[in-house]
Parts: sequence; C-alpha cells; structure tokens
Amino acid sequence: MNIDLNRDLTSLNLALDALDEWIVVVDAAAKIQFINLPYAQFLGIKREASYGCYVVDVIENTRMHFVIKSGQEELSKLQEVRGRHMITNRYPIRQAGKVIGAIGFVLYLYWC
Repeated sequence: MNIDLNRDLTSLNLALDALDEWIVVVDAAAKIQFINLPYAQFLGIKREASYGCYVVDVIENTRMHFVIKSGQEELSKLQEVRGRHMITNRYPIRQAGKVIGAIGFVLYLYWC
C-alpha cells in the first residue's frame, strides 16, 4: 500500500472541517496542534496562527489543560466562549498508557 501522508492529512482536515461539531486538539503541553475551520472562524482567529499556542490563550474558559493533567474525560460540560454558551466534551489522548494530549468537541452552541 502506498501512503501519501500529505494527501491523507488534507483529506482528514477537509472531513473535520465539514463536521457540525467544532474540534480542537492539544498536545501534552496544552498547545494547539489542530483546530477545525468552523471553530477557528467562531473564535475569530487564523487557525494556522493558533498552532503551537497555549490553548488557554486562545479559547477562554477552556479546561483542556485540566483534562491533560487529570487524565479524566469531561462530558457534556457547559462552557462560555465569546459570550456564547456551549456544551463540550473533552477527552485525554493516550499512547502507551501516558496522556499525550487532549481532544475537545463543541457539540451544541446556544445562540440566544
């Protein structure tokens, strides 16, 4: 099998950008490694410029750094960002039993 990593990552980015959920992925230092385009647009940022930034500096009231520290998922939690309330899920990412990052999903946004 011939793998084209650039093509595969581009396809994955396109798929994640098409989802209704907003997604952010951080590494073990809580630095942003990926944010899908709809979430970046809501935040008013250029997503590539956010890569490598501490998530707390980009997303207000985030708890991604706590998920990394505790290793515990947080499901259906209320979070306020830019004056909007949203329901979020956050999961630690593990490799060989060690937390190496976290992924967060905005599942629902209250517009009122």
